[in-house]
Amino acid sequence: METVDCGESLDISVARSFYEQLVKSSIGAEAIALNGENLQRVDGAGLQLLVSFFREAQRQNFSVHWQGASPALRHAAQLFGVADCLQFNTAKT
Repeated sequence: METVDCGESLDISVARSFYEQLVKSSIGAEAIALNGENLQRVDGAGLQLLVSFFREAQRQNFSVHWQGASPALRHAAQLFGVADCLQFNTAKT
């Protein structure tokens, strides 16, 4: 299983490079783990990227789960109303 580290910041300034990292990691993968335990800053662009990735994973039939999720990430997901889509209400992280 491939693990992708979300780093400390997931905002518009890193969205393109993080997207490229996600695409590269998902090629031929059956499952991907996202490590978001060190995220301190997440903006709308970062959340949009994550939501799109989770939806694409469902469409492509590979699983994505959280290896860790920081309080800042969980709070931002709740604030933007995407916690369900990012599987925070069902995941044990």
